[in-house]
Amino acid sequence: MNTQMDTMEKLRILSDAAKYDAACTSSGVNRAGVKGQLGSAAACGICHSFASDGRCISLLKVLMSNDCVFDCAYCVNRCSNEVRRAAFTPQELADLTGLPTTLSQTGRVKPEQFDEVASTALNDGAIIVNPAEANHEEIVGILREVWA
Repeated sequence: MNTQMDTMEKLRILSDAAKYDAACTSSGVNRAGVKGQLGSAAACGICHSFASDGRCISLLKVLMSNDCVFDCAYCVNRCSNEVRRAAFTPQELADLTGLPTTLSQTGRVKPEQFDEVASTALNDGAIIVNPAEANHEEIVGILREVWA
């Protein structure tokens, strides 16, 4: 993998690779929006979701990496496929999107709320689809770790 690749080249490669993901796929075409009709579309990197009031929201869709060790025959990112490989660091994605990298940067949770968050996480029903077990103290520890 080329570690000297600039951020925009990584974005081109990894947004293009993301279009093959089944969730929230892009249209695969470039099209300018027309007022009162369909909005714009991008061949890769942009997918659409809808707000509860019906507004269409364009979302950046990008993989963190397309460097895979598996060789699934159906996957474009399989290790035997000769595609350009790229990977973002968490900081590169944060810089690109303007999203926070720590829980404290979100401004949404304070350390004094960690016990309540941990209790909610333990009792939210996620154990049905995510059977990894964690106890209250472990969850609070994770929250403290991602706070800084």
